[in-house]
Amino acid sequence: MECHVPCDRPIRFLGQCCPSCNACPRNVPDGHEVESLGNAFDSCVRCYCFKGQMICHRRVCPVLPCPRSEWIRKPKPNSCCPICRSSRSMQVIQLTNSSCVMGDRRFQHLQEFSYDSCTDCVCKV
Repeated sequence: MECHVPCDRPIRFLGQCCPSCNACPRNVPDGHEVESLGNAFDSCVRCYCFKGQMICHRRVCPVLPCPRSEWIRKPKPNSCCPICRSSRSMQVIQLTNSSCVMGDRRFQHLQEFSYDSCTDCVCKV
């Protein structure tokens, strides 16, 4: 595969084989999303124009109230965040008003806990 990159300092986005230019396309005004970029490779990456430069960031997904084994990774073709396979976990949260429930774990109001090695949470009822 050969990449055509018409700029001096191309940047490589996660999941892309070829690097891209960080200059905004001429037809995209400041503050608008650049849609024809690497988002096709990674639906969690959003790029916007700011003063002629492309600013890209990765969307942060919410913590799900179900164990990872219940996750559906890509519920829709252009979706970014996983969802829970069953709505049973969500129903438990709605019925519980004095504590937080995540999967099979229960937490009291203002109790801090780690969801995984990258995510710290606080129960707020």
